[in-house]
Order: sequence, then C-alpha cells, then structure tokens
Amino acid sequence: MAKSSTRKKSKNKKDIPTVGDIEHAVDQTVDYIKKWQTKEILPLLTKSDDSVPICIPIKNGYAVGKHTIKQISKNIWHLTKYLDGKVYVFSSKTSAISYSLCEQRRRLKLAKEILEFDSKIVDCHVKMDHYQYRLSSAIRKKDEWQRDFSSIMLSTIEIEIIEAKYRLQKTLNLTKYFKLWIDQ
Repeated sequence: MAKSSTRKKSKNKKDIPTVGDIEHAVDQTVDYIKKWQTKEILPLLTKSDDSVPICIPIKNGYAVGKHTIKQISKNIWHLTKYLDGKVYVFSSKTSAISYSLCEQRRRLKLAKEILEFDSKIVDCHVKMDHYQYRLSSAIRKKDEWQRDFSSIMLSTIEIEIIEAKYRLQKTLNLTKYFKLWIDQ
C-alpha cells in the first residue's frame, strides 16, 4: 500500500510554544512599546520652545503639551503638569484645555483668569453640595431655621455660579481670538 499524501506529519512537541513563552513575548512587546512612547512622544509633548503644544487623546483625557488632563467625574477635570507635578481642578474640559494652551503659549494673564473663574465655579459646586445636604438634613429634622438658612445660601451660591460662568465664558471667548492653536 502506498503512503497517503494527505496525511499530516506530526510536529515536534519541542516546536510548540507554551503559554509562558507567549506571555513572556507579549510582556516584552508591551515594554518595548512603552519605552518607544517615552523616547519618541514625550520629547514632542514637553518641548520647551514657544510653538503650539501637541494635543493627544489618552485613556481618560488628553495630553496637551507639558500637561495631562484627565476626567475624574462628570464635572471634575484634573490638569497635571509633567515637570513639577502640580494638579489643578477644572469644572470643564474646555477650561482645562484653554488654560493649558494659554499657559504654554505664554498668555499668563489669560491663563490666570481662566484658573480663577473656574476655581470659583468648582468651589461653588462644593458649597452647593454641602448646603443641599444640610437642607435635606434640616427638612428631615424639621429644623425651620436651618432649612431657611440653607435655602438662602443655596440661592446665593447659584447666583455666584451664574456670575462666575458668565465671566469664564467671556474669558474663553477671548482665547478664540488669540488663536493659540496656530503657530504665529
């Protein structure tokens, strides 16, 4: 009888990679990619000249030049500086990115105004949460004075938020006219 031409030849068991070998190869590949990212992308992001910062989307936010902007919750964005590790809290992505662009393009007065108005909004939201809790507690305990006080404070804080948002929006509109994203 003749040999079958369709018969598969058995492979050597030594040639088949094990799960450990595959995991090791994957780990080496991931390490290589991380090193490449640090070597190639980080110098682009942190270049010290006055050109336009590069904006790259990352997992939870953005890398804008020398800053990382990450979303923490619905209304909270953290801006972290690479060099000194300072963290700033913003109420919106637009404010955080505008602040980052203004600071890196040396528009420090404009950046300071954005930070000031947005910080006011964040502080007011924290106060509002506090007084909403106090109001619900006063209603539960049937404390008339605390209920009235908390209601007055909530309405005052709402007015402060509206004013701060208006001033912040004016400042953000001003950043559009400077065209910070264009190399001039």
